[in-house]
Amino acid sequence: MEEQESAQKMMEFSDKIDQDDIGVEFINAGFSWGYRVKENQDQEKIKKQRQRVQVESSNEEILKGVDFKLGKEDFLVVVGQVGAGKTTLLYSIMKETKICSGTRSNNGTIAYVEQEPFILSGTIKENILFGKVYDEDLFDEALAASCLKYDLLEFANGADTIIGERGVNISGGQKARISLARAVFSEADIYLLDDPLSAVDPQVADDIFNNCIRGILKDKCVVLVTH
Repeated sequence: MEEQESAQKMMEFSDKIDQDDIGVEFINAGFSWGYRVKENQDQEKIKKQRQRVQVESSNEEILKGVDFKLGKEDFLVVVGQVGAGKTTLLYSIMKETKICSGTRSNNGTIAYVEQEPFILSGTIKENILFGKVYDEDLFDEALAASCLKYDLLEFANGADTIIGERGVNISGGQKARISLARAVFSEADIYLLDDPLSAVDPQVADDIFNNCIRGILKDKCVVLVTH
């Protein structure tokens, strides 16, 4: 398929890494949507996923021949047109697709920043902590890296501002940066970033790239999807 070939061609990756240092490894792997839908997922997402599965055969390989290795401090940029398979690759790293051929493995915890950020009904702080114990220094670092500090100054209650259902009282760019701050605060080993800069203006995008993606996360395994 042309779409599958595009997904294979769009990746750049490191040459050789010691086995003990592998963050993500695919060896001639192929994937389908066989078992992506899970009971604990958001109902709206489940509906979309079922629609996708209805269109695509559960046994049909939507990505094939994926072969690369990423070390724990490697940075991979995945570039391609809409529908090229970029997000599918991220789901495959998270083992949310069915592997049909080859092998896949990853070492370490994963933080995923999705295109449509998941926002809880609660405070900004609660959305960033996401159940983790509050650490003031790490929290401030996460705010700075995601360019949220100035936004909080606009809210009377700062980080304790209540966000409405699905983030109705904040902008798309603020949702994206809250999701990014949540990922930074999680201190994961592997970061999967699905076009996190698309919802922010060019200057903010530049700051996030330099201060977060290639700043605070420079020693992490990072996969950045963009178009």
